Amino acid sequence: MTLVFAVILLIFALSVALVFHLKTQVNNLGDMSQLRYKSYQAADELRHSSDELTRFSRTYVATGNAQYKKMYNDVVAIRSGNKNRPEGYEGIY
Repeated sequence: MTLVFAVILLIFALSVALVFHLKTQVNNLGDMSQLRYKSYQAADELRHSSDELTRFSRTYVATGNAQYKKMYNDVVAIRSGNKNRPEGYEGIY
């Protein structure tokens, strides 16, 4: 009888340990998912600003309009951290 009780107690202890381990793994998965999303956002932001820099420089060269040069310099300042992002910067400049 004591052997059966010991086996049941051992199985219960292993089950509790497994539940805690699974909970830790689920939390780690959530953290990794957050990191992946932040990496995606950073890459998308870099692509977006690179597209803007290309578009502004080409348009400035083609038209000679100083407004595009200013917009180009604004994007460079935002990327380097010298200027705050305007509201709604996620969209097209």
